[in-house]
Amino acid sequence: MSLVLVATAGEETDRDAIREALALLGQGHSYVFLAVYQAMPSGAMGAAGAMVPAPTLTRQVWDDADKAGQTAGHRQLQETVDALGLTGEIRVEEGDPAERICAMATEDHVNLIVVGDHHHSMLSRLLRGSTSDDVAHHAPCPVLLARQRNL
Repeated sequence: MSLVLVATAGEETDRDAIREALALLGQGHSYVFLAVYQAMPSGAMGAAGAMVPAPTLTRQVWDDADKAGQTAGHRQLQETVDALGLTGEIRVEEGDPAERICAMATEDHVNLIVVGDHHHSMLSRLLRGSTSDDVAHHAPCPVLLARQRNL
């Protein structure tokens, strides 16, 4: 039995793509479902998109945002797992998504990573990068890039 790491941002397109990928893999595997959220950068967005220096934010605000990210990520993953009729461990972590996915795959000796791949424009990929591209190039195991079918 192999260990499959399913990484998602929790978006509906991720769920649809991953649902299709897991239907191909079937039930003969152990699954770990992972959502990675990024903490706010050193400055946070204020009114009209202006950056507010981090020191003006209280520790409680940071802790509340962290807890909200974990709770939302866990809830979205649980809904996805339930909808797929699968069982597995659910993890929610903070950090750079590609880095955390690859690190977890290494630490847990994962046999396959399944990650949603979005249809970003070439300009968007150049400016922001792509989690799925980063994972595909740096993962310690095979990666299945799951795309939603164009119907």
